[in-house]
Amino acid sequence: GLAMKALSPLVFTVNGTLNNPATGVFILNDSAGSVANSIQGSGTFNNAGEFRKVLNSTVVNSSVLPVFNNLATGVVNVNSGVLTFAGTGTDPAGSVYNVASGTTLQFSASRGIAGDIAGAGNVSFISSGKTYALSGDYDISGALQTSLTCCTASSVTFTGTVTNAGTSI
Repeated sequence: GLAMKALSPLVFTVNGTLNNPATGVFILNDSAGSVANSIQGSGTFNNAGEFRKVLNSTVVNSSVLPVFNNLATGVVNVNSGVLTFAGTGTDPAGSVYNVASGTTLQFSASRGIAGDIAGAGNVSFISSGKTYALSGDYDISGALQTSLTCCTASSVTFTGTVTNAGTSI
């Protein structure tokens, strides 16, 4: 399987298709510098394995700009800082987002998530005027944040099982 470690600081560009297979692990380390690690480009990242954001030395925010498809066997583990998915993508049933305490998982493009989101961290739907449809299980004990600016508020709909909606809505 694919084992890739993005060391600090790094801007990784995906303009084609990058496939992380079911046996693969893609590790995004927090940077020691002021530049956050990020994945840029106009391509597609298909995650069937594990996508892991971890602490190296200094906690930073990291973003994923290409289309990010967390496939049915895909697991995203946010273990440090903030991980923002800025592009669109698919999250079918079976996909998982784990959000550790003290971390934040952010989505800034409209998205339908049939997979599960769980953990003690925070989840943010940060762009106004976007639609977020969550049909998988949701169990987040940290904060749930949405953009609520005038006239262009985000819409967040839960149709799956909500065990814990967090400390704020």
